[in-house]
Amino acid sequence: MDTNVNKYRALLTSVRLGSFSRAAEELGHTPSAVSRMVRDLERDWDVRLVERRPGGIVPTPESHELLRTAESICAGFDRLERQVSSMADREEGTVAIAAPSSVVSFALPGPVSRFLRDHPGVGMSVTVGTYAGAAQLLRQGSVDFAFTPEPPEVPEVVAHPFWTDRLVVVMPHGHPLEACSEIPVDALVSEAFIADDETAPLLLDRLANVRMRFTASDMCGLLAMVEQGLGVSLVPMMVLGGNTFDLSVRPLQGAARRSLYLAHRPAGALTAIGRVLLGHLMAEKDAGIDWRRA
Repeated sequence: MDTNVNKYRALLTSVRLGSFSRAAEELGHTPSAVSRMVRDLERDWDVRLVERRPGGIVPTPESHELLRTAESICAGFDRLERQVSSMADREEGTVAIAAPSSVVSFALPGPVSRFLRDHPGVGMSVTVGTYAGAAQLLRQGSVDFAFTPEPPEVPEVVAHPFWTDRLVVVMPHGHPLEACSEIPVDALVSEAFIADDETAPLLLDRLANVRMRFTASDMCGLLAMVEQGLGVSLVPMMVLGGNTFDLSVRPLQGAARRSLYLAHRPAGALTAIGRVLLGHLMAEKDAGIDWRRA
């Protein structure tokens, strides 16, 4: 949603309910975020819009005309979104995504399920693979979207920074490395290491001497092997936010991090439903979801 429309809605809801806290509950924000959006409008417009009182807030006399205009803008924006959604619902075809296992297992289910709930007639293809494979599928035109650790070197491809998470060492409980507050890479050399297709390549130079016991392409399978004591591994923090595995976790010394980009053809080259999905994915990115921040 347009940033200014968000601010207008925060103002209108706060005035209607007489409270930033109650407005935050209805809008799904924090009270401080709602208050900040109203303050931003007051600063941008150079006018005091609400009076902040111990019992809540009330609109100022000079804000009444502005509130009516803001309400009209929000209503018009809602009509526009319904029209766009209606057009998208009539769109046939399939949208395709290529992403590594961690993204497919722990990040995409939420936004994809919400997208398909709103657009049940649309098909979706999700390919799990390596970063290089995702970039290659995008280069070939086989997918509409790809998640990669850096902007792919593909002509006319747009890449948005999407999120960054920390790489951490996972091990079974009772492992000797639990005594360390941070794990140096050198300490992994003597361990049976379980590598995955997406994290290990990011630290290939630092992991050159590590003894690889297994290589796993599925993140859930990797975590299950670690839980059963088959070795230790490095994983992005994202995968630890919603799993049920009983593991010990320690940061890797040097605060290694993984950045991910959402790459796609220019919006004008996407289908109408592809542009709608792009909006859903970017809304998730802008929402500040916990799995984006480790």
